[in-house]
Amino acid sequence: MHIQTYTKETMIDSLCRYLDVSEESLLHQISSAAMSSDIFCQGIKEFVKQCRPVKKLDKILFFHLGRRLNSDINDNGLNLRDLLLNKTALSDYLASYKIAFQENNNYIEIYYKGVLQELDLDNYSSTANVARLKVRLGYYQDRQDYCFNGFSLKDQLHQNSYYTALFSAPEFISDLAVFLKFPSVLKDYTKNSTYYCYEYLVPLSEVMFDNNDKLSDNEKVLFLIEKVCLRIYEYNSRYIYDHENPILRLDDNASMHKEYFVSKEEIMKG
Repeated sequence: MHIQTYTKETMIDSLCRYLDVSEESLLHQISSAAMSSDIFCQGIKEFVKQCRPVKKLDKILFFHLGRRLNSDINDNGLNLRDLLLNKTALSDYLASYKIAFQENNNYIEIYYKGVLQELDLDNYSSTANVARLKVRLGYYQDRQDYCFNGFSLKDQLHQNSYYTALFSAPEFISDLAVFLKFPSVLKDYTKNSTYYCYEYLVPLSEVMFDNNDKLSDNEKVLFLIEKVCLRIYEYNSRYIYDHENPILRLDDNASMHKEYFVSKEEIMKG
């Protein structure tokens, strides 16, 4: 079973079925827990324990925002390391601009026209673009970030700052274009790509919550339910945003299996 996080209504319905409670009982408990915001999560946890659900939440919806090259016909999601070091639509595209990548001592080097482009490891005052490239390419062994990521909730995803940031290109392509002083790489990527929201249904055991990556599977269930209950409560407000949407990710060396793919929806400006 999984919680359908598409809308307020589907979240309420999923939780009621999982907990075997009425909608009235669920909403009452959420409101009661919210009366003291500092113990909201604890109140929800106690409610779940009291319900003693017999169904098992063993899958989770995973919404990935990605601007993909039109030549990329795969709906699986490769981690960045595999995207750059193997023959893929992205590596072929960058190779056409004489940009290539090579692994060296567990990090990835950038080559332009056959010349190594140094990312200064000792310069901690780098621009934001270079600093992000260092992390994404594994220059800091304790902060490597090759992972394929996404969001748990779809209902207000269009309100997320990340949603608008990707209209032109992935952040990696934008940073690479700035670093190489090669704006055509970014401009042409935008021309030859389409922006999608990819939906996957993934075993809960295979995902991690960003900044909460040590949770057991049972703890993941409680964490997700807390966030879903908080989102349901936020619908009582006049304005609702997407600040508390839990970020999901796979292990750095993992890629999204094609069998987990559900659908993709083109995102248009407007």
